[in-house]
Amino acid sequence: ARRGQVTGQAAARTGMAILTGRAPLGELLTFQSRLKSLTAGQGSYTLSLSHYDPVPPNVQRQLVDNYHPGIEE
Repeated sequence: ARRGQVTGQAAARTGMAILTGRAPLGELLTFQSRLKSLTAGQGSYTLSLSHYDPVPPNVQRQLVDNYHPGIEE
């Protein structure tokens, strides 16, 4: 499940759309390739840190289950 959300939308003079949104950084690892695929290579994005939030319980469990002390990733 993706945890991002679109928070705004505007039309640019170039005929393109400008979307604003928020998403956890972990959800953005493959965003560039998905965006390029959806926009035939024309899409681009910028990002900046907005805030920190607690990790949801289901993600906490995944992190704990995948943590192995002493093993470098």
